[in-house]
Amino acid sequence: MRNLVCLAICLLTVGGAQAQDHQARDWVERAAAARTEHSFIGDFIYQRDGEIQTLRIWHAADTEDGMQQRIVSLSGDPKEILRSKGRVTCVFADDQPLVVEQRQIQAAIGDRIPTDIDRLLPHYGLALIGTDRIADRPVVGVAIQAADIYRYGYDLWFDEQTGLLLGAELRDNEGKVIERIMMLDFKLQAQIEPQDLAPSLSGEGFTWLTHPGDQDSASQPPEGVSAEWDIGKLPPGFELEMDRMQMLPGHDAAVRHLLFSDGLTAVSVYIEAADERDGLDGALHIGALSAFG
Repeated sequence: MRNLVCLAICLLTVGGAQAQDHQARDWVERAAAARTEHSFIGDFIYQRDGEIQTLRIWHAADTEDGMQQRIVSLSGDPKEILRSKGRVTCVFADDQPLVVEQRQIQAAIGDRIPTDIDRLLPHYGLALIGTDRIADRPVVGVAIQAADIYRYGYDLWFDEQTGLLLGAELRDNEGKVIERIMMLDFKLQAQIEPQDLAPSLSGEGFTWLTHPGDQDSASQPPEGVSAEWDIGKLPPGFELEMDRMQMLPGHDAAVRHLLFSDGLTAVSVYIEAADERDGLDGALHIGALSAFG
């Protein structure tokens, strides 16, 4: 009888865990769709390396050109990020050449949601982590748990009413929060006015960067950059998603850009001809971004 009771308890535990995993997946899939269904205006914080930035976002899901966004800094140096028709434009109060990857820009709130759950398994696990309140709205938490040392994990908090992402925490292998994004104020909108999606920063002292998809690619590698470079064994789950010649700010010639991803984590490799300029030598860490040269 004791064996039967223990077996019944085990079956209930396994069944309950599987049901929770399924619910967690449902929330992630619902959130991925919610971005294209709901328009909103909100203020949110972005925290990393002990620094906190406050930003405002206009998110339009119902325009003729598809989803559009405008993000404006409310603290620190003025900057704006605009997305429309597949193009991403950054405006910075800085006259220095900058390298900003489109995948990095897409790390705004609401865009840290994987769209292909099957690809994440078995390298990540999904689990419900409870309920809470963010921006005075009830939310449901889902953890995306890394299965090995090659990846970080996420805690994601979804609005119960709409499924939109209202908070996200990126955690390292020890559970330490590396980056945090959280809504402070959130208002659903029937529509976003066109003037709210237009840039407000312009004039001297600002740097404009635009990512037009593949249109900025160079067709041939420059002298000194061999097309024969190859990557050896990859961590499990990572695949080559892009291999192209690309012009970068501050470079006279194109560099080769390889992009690897497991569906959630992205790794870019840049190969350029050696010259007399000082380059990155060793490791550099900024929030969740790690670089090695």
